[in-house]
Amino acid sequence: MGKKNVFINVVYLLFSHVFIRLFTALAAIAVARYLGAEQYGMIGIGVALIGISNYFTDLGVSQTLIREATKEQADLSLLLSGYIKTRMVLTLVTAIILLVMIEAVYQNELLRQVLYYMVVPSLFGSALQGIGNTYFQVIQKMKYTALLTSVSGVITASTFYVGIVCTLPLQVLASVYGISSLIGGLLSIAMVLKRSPLRRGWDRSILQGVLYFSLGGLAVILLPQLGPIILEQVGTIEQVGYFVAAYRIPAVFLAIPGIVASAFYPLLFQYGNRAEDQEKHLSLGIVQVKLMSFFGIGSGVVLFLFADWWIFLLFGAGWEAAADILRVLSLLISLQAITIPLADSLTTKGYQKRRAVLLSVSVIFSLSTYVTLGHSWGGIGAGMAAIINELFLLVAFSCANPVGWRLIWGGTKVNVLASGMVLLLASLGLTKLHPLSGIPLLLLLYVLLVLSMDASLRKMIQTKFREKRAKQKTSSFT
Repeated sequence: MGKKNVFINVVYLLFSHVFIRLFTALAAIAVARYLGAEQYGMIGIGVALIGISNYFTDLGVSQTLIREATKEQADLSLLLSGYIKTRMVLTLVTAIILLVMIEAVYQNELLRQVLYYMVVPSLFGSALQGIGNTYFQVIQKMKYTALLTSVSGVITASTFYVGIVCTLPLQVLASVYGISSLIGGLLSIAMVLKRSPLRRGWDRSILQGVLYFSLGGLAVILLPQLGPIILEQVGTIEQVGYFVAAYRIPAVFLAIPGIVASAFYPLLFQYGNRAEDQEKHLSLGIVQVKLMSFFGIGSGVVLFLFADWWIFLLFGAGWEAAADILRVLSLLISLQAITIPLADSLTTKGYQKRRAVLLSVSVIFSLSTYVTLGHSWGGIGAGMAAIINELFLLVAFSCANPVGWRLIWGGTKVNVLASGMVLLLASLGLTKLHPLSGIPLLLLLYVLLVLSMDASLRKMIQTKFREKRAKQKTSSFT
């Protein structure tokens, strides 16, 4: 296992997640245009509940499985059997609690129906998919994770398109979402059990330290879902619709840094488990921050500069209120591309307790900001709350890690400088260009600036290019 495997897995995951995320996002946008802001807001609340409830089917055992499985002489088959059993028990308990909560909290009958049809099947489907994704992440076979993601995404998006063409009602579309997730989950668990059948016994090591992984992971899941849930309580469902619609666009771009992070995770754990590899851990962490911030900052710039065009292109007339929300949320991509690797560095170095405490504090902090700003400014206020919380996490993670500020400086200095130059040039008139020419021009300028200023990145690309050329020459003589 090494950096070469990391980059191969990044390629697999980028190919599947980005294109499939784009495909499903376009399907969701089509659903938004078909349903309108209010009914799409109900879908958004359902998606938020799915995101939160899914975590209770895991409670951090996926991360502890990766931690234990990357240790020398680990019995992966026994670890996996205990992991699957644990997740199935958690899923069943979560489903029962969720049904009671929906009945008690939501009074709107249509909204309740949507939540029943969406959330419960998706709960089991996502848990099963999570088992497959974690297993293939552990064995560094991301092509299978890519396959699972692709199949599930295509099924969901295709059935959405069919539902729109057939003018199906909201309740049926919600059922389509849940059943599609369940089909993807069944496929996932079948692929896992084919390679590693269940064994008797239970390796309790996956439960060691799981409390802090649970707290930290719960906060990670809660934070992006708080906006729709709290906004529904302090504002209107229509405002939820605008916020969810605006968030849908950066969510596609957020997939890129998230994919990069998942590919680095096992190797970071391997270096973090050994005291003699701490410099390797720091070096790999800087590469992770550099790649993730490169994608995140570049994506954030083009969304910020052309927010009105993106909203009109994807949602059409009547959704103008989402443009300013998107402009605020564009900064979220850039910030999360930095905070995610900072958090991973803490976890893989054995500082999970610090990460969990800081994330728990951020949930409490964000609750107050979402309520205050969401009540005052609706969807824009919710976007501002998300940005304020991400800034808090960036500073907190950096202070909690002995090498936190070295990670930020080493990984972001060139990307931040290049993006600043692009924004300066854009302010001088480049934004007057049509987006179809302005966006590619600004992205090309950003890439060229980064490559011209970052000698280590140029060297990395040149090395990979030479290795590929050498392999081609070798294969031509055989």
